[in-house]
Amino acid sequence: MKLLPAILKQLRQSKCNWHLSTLIAISAGLGSAVGCGLLAWYFLLLPLPVLYMLNRKQLLITSGVFLSALLSGIINYHISQAAADKIPHQKAVISGKVTCIDTRTAKSKFLTPPAIVTCRVDTPDASFDAAVICPENINMFYGDCYRFSGKIHPAQNAGLICRDNQISGEYPPLFGKRPLLIINEMSPEETPFSIMRIFLDCRNILLSRLLERIRNPVYAEMAARLFLGAGSNSNIPMKNFAASGTIHLFSVSGLHVTLLAGIFLLLFRPMPFRWRYALAAIITLFYVLCSGASLPAIRAGAMVIVWCIMRSMLFPSSGWDSMMLTWSFCTFLDPETTGSLSAQYSFGITAALLLMLDRFNDHFARQQHILSLMPPQAPLTRERRKLFRRQRNLAMIPAVSITAFISGAGIALYRQNIFTPASIPANLVLTLLTPLLFGAMIFKMFFGAFAVIFDEFGAMLLEGSFCILDNFTREIARIFPMQYIQTPPLWSVFLFYLCLFGTLGFSSAIKRKWCLLGTALIIFNWYLFLRSDDFSLLVISSSSDRPALLALIYPGGDVEAVDIPDKESGALAAGLLREKGVKSLRVNFSGAAARNISGLPALSRQLECSVTAPLSKRKPTKAFMRHLRNAGFTLPEIPSPAKLTTPAPDSLIWEIPHAKIEISSSVTDCGRSIEITGRSGKTYKQILPWCSRPVVWQCEIK
Repeated sequence: MKLLPAILKQLRQSKCNWHLSTLIAISAGLGSAVGCGLLAWYFLLLPLPVLYMLNRKQLLITSGVFLSALLSGIINYHISQAAADKIPHQKAVISGKVTCIDTRTAKSKFLTPPAIVTCRVDTPDASFDAAVICPENINMFYGDCYRFSGKIHPAQNAGLICRDNQISGEYPPLFGKRPLLIINEMSPEETPFSIMRIFLDCRNILLSRLLERIRNPVYAEMAARLFLGAGSNSNIPMKNFAASGTIHLFSVSGLHVTLLAGIFLLLFRPMPFRWRYALAAIITLFYVLCSGASLPAIRAGAMVIVWCIMRSMLFPSSGWDSMMLTWSFCTFLDPETTGSLSAQYSFGITAALLLMLDRFNDHFARQQHILSLMPPQAPLTRERRKLFRRQRNLAMIPAVSITAFISGAGIALYRQNIFTPASIPANLVLTLLTPLLFGAMIFKMFFGAFAVIFDEFGAMLLEGSFCILDNFTREIARIFPMQYIQTPPLWSVFLFYLCLFGTLGFSSAIKRKWCLLGTALIIFNWYLFLRSDDFSLLVISSSSDRPALLALIYPGGDVEAVDIPDKESGALAAGLLREKGVKSLRVNFSGAAARNISGLPALSRQLECSVTAPLSKRKPTKAFMRHLRNAGFTLPEIPSPAKLTTPAPDSLIWEIPHAKIEISSSVTDCGRSIEITGRSGKTYKQILPWCSRPVVWQCEIK
């Protein structure tokens, strides 16, 4: 009975010097995640012991922020659901007004315009965003408005296309989750006023200055995309950058914004202190807007601008507080940010870097104080001073290396469902190449404007930098081929949080204790995730005249499959299941059709298979198992713990212990429509498009 008061007393005495901005950011993130349904409410029980450590002021502020973020998340969730319901789900001929909202578009003779642009479509029935293909003679620019008539194609979620037991690509490659609108006829309307269009007009001027005298069109496209987010990816060897884990270069994000702000702060060093940071903030805002104002650029730009303001006012802990407040604003304005792995890494990497630099600064401040107490002219003092300078110059190497390692193990590994072993060394080398690229860009933009010889030299410098980058990524892609995966590598998230907590623990012994507790909670959550009783269904669809292969993966690792329609699907299923550590498979059949066993040899060559006779409203026929034996299959017949019934030709009821899963499929013009109703009553639906290769979809069933 005395244990609980003793623990509470110990908690009360071990107060940490938490920044108030950190508490606000944590509260906002938790509230937004729960409001959007990204985090279950019972996870809020984990940080409850920390609340006991807060004083009354901190508790009131964090409670208010949490409730406000929770309300913002709930409202945002319902708005996004209502907007999703208005998007067309069937092919149809529509007409109305279309407005270009694609910030990649640019009026430049040096760039190839995007083949598909993002537009806002307004019809009498609904208003939604869509990917638009215009007639060949029309190139749309941001803000252009047209009257149109055309055909709408429904949106499709991303999936994987496979062949020869290898995942060969993603579908759909062009329009993702947005519907596709193919316009047949369009007529221009008056362009409405837009502040963003003014900045994109400024970008057109910057592009003409940047791309002039660059002779290689591929390098011109790469420069426009990397520095200003303009143009398409048609000429860029994206596969090489994807394989090397450096594809994030062509999405203007925190790397670009912070690097540019840092370069200008170095150039402005002779200026007065306040003016230097004020100009850096203005240039950062201008760059974010001219580069298209993507969400990652806005996040990083807001962080840099707030930091510059705090720094110019000599605000303590300006870097950390600016980052925490920016995260809080982002979660209020876009609550689903908390579920974005990109956002978590963007802020997390910055947090780790800031904390590490603070620890280095504290260490070197102590060393400087020791040197100030030693005799200035003594030989030992001079040697220690030289050693101190070398250590201070080398201190950035581990900071940059750890940052590149975390980014390589996280962002580059999960982007576009690609696992790239080369991402970590490639991102380390990229830390040296990126300043060279931006330095060449700034030299050409500013010094090239005064003399033609400087402009020519800047163009040669840019082309040489991109040549190094292009050859480097090509060699990396040749040495380390891509490996497609279906989900982001969760171990990278785990590694990221471990690194973050490890960096937090540098400061003091009491913080190391609480960071150890945080690490233990992360490991506990990881264990809960691995022990979750959610089922996973693997769907492999081939041609329309064959059934889909369905593989149900139990929480304990057991797997049951229904229908093996062809050899290619059987080999593909065996390969994917082996990657998950599956060694044995129980095969069911929804009917006694002999053609459903044609993929069994491909399965049995890679996995240990057992066969369960088909169950339906009719009695299971012994002829089916006799057909297996006559075909030469020596597969053991083992009773299944699940009961499989087929009430209709295109529907299944999978009754397993303590749960029942209903699966139905139908053939549409777009592809095979799969609809799953889990034990919780939640429905999962997906359209797998028709193509010459099998298509894979994996669904977690709760």
